[in-house]
Amino acid sequence: MRHCPKCLTLFSNHSTECPDCRVGLADGAPPERRDRKVEDDLEVVFHCEEFTAADQVAAALNDNGIRAAVNEHYPIQWLPYLRFGGDYPYVVYVLAHDAERARALICDFLQSKPVEPLGDG
Repeated sequence: MRHCPKCLTLFSNHSTECPDCRVGLADGAPPERRDRKVEDDLEVVFHCEEFTAADQVAAALNDNGIRAAVNEHYPIQWLPYLRFGGDYPYVVYVLAHDAERARALICDFLQSKPVEPLGDG
């Protein structure tokens, strides 16, 4: 058995990389998860009407070491902690203790690179 050192998902021995995190797998079972604490709450740091924009923002955060997910594309381990609703169909979540840094990175990302529009076909 192998596991992803980032998201702690288990994989079979023939797997070499986590498809979600794009990191090499570690041998053995993942370390025991600690009990969920207040600092593990998820916080919305970006919302919009286009999935592409939300997905690009989440990817930029993940590339900078902040675990982020779009409400339509989140790790299954986060399911019990997500809160849906609101006026926007797509939201980007991060762990609450990463929210301030995430917002700063999002601001820099949006100023430096326009979000790609959805294609017509």
